[in-house]
Amino acid sequence: MSRRSGAFFLSLLALVVAAGFAATVFLPELRQRVWRREVQSGSVSVLTGIRDLAELETLVYVRRTVFPHDYLQDHLSITALHRRIAAEGTTAAEALSREELLHLRGANLAASLGLLGADGRATSDFVVVTTAIYLGFSMEELIAGLEGVGDEDGPGAYTLPPAQVLAIRTEDVQRENYPYPAIRLDADGWRRVTTFVEETVLAAAPLDELRRSAAEQAARFLNTVVTIDVLAQ
Repeated sequence: MSRRSGAFFLSLLALVVAAGFAATVFLPELRQRVWRREVQSGSVSVLTGIRDLAELETLVYVRRTVFPHDYLQDHLSITALHRRIAAEGTTAAEALSREELLHLRGANLAASLGLLGADGRATSDFVVVTTAIYLGFSMEELIAGLEGVGDEDGPGAYTLPPAQVLAIRTEDVQRENYPYPAIRLDADGWRRVTTFVEETVLAAAPLDELRRSAAEQAARFLNTVVTIDVLAQ
């Protein structure tokens, strides 16, 4: 592949990948905001403009967390955890296991919000936080990886890098559409809970499996629009 033809191929790839994938996910918005088509000879549709799409999202993992119950363990005691931290003379993060630390942090937050009883157990009140983890690839990294792949003997092959966590987003709850008991928190309380959940949700997600699935999805899509063989790790 010559340098000139390679540059043209990569430019075209950027247009096709960005527009094609976005169309499968955000088609109504895409038509108005991302690109426009110009029809030639009555049937040939040519991309004539595209805005930057920096990322290729290939998988969304949705998790519903019940706070504080998903963080509290019946066999753990806040008092006992504090005693151990004091005895070891170190920080909670160093003295406790991940499960114990989540219990302590979750219990402290719940107590400050009135969701923990005097016995250190959760009350009957709870909130459900829906969080989406978006996985995929940087378009810049993909194009850089594809650059130079292939030569005069054939198109070659490209192995995708590991999929990245692109974003973590919490669903914006509308009280009238919330299908669970009423949220007994003000706006600041809800913000504190969702921030805590976002900080801890990755540790509870099967990231290795998600990264593998995201790469397989990306490879399947890219193999429909490029001549290079794209492989998932």
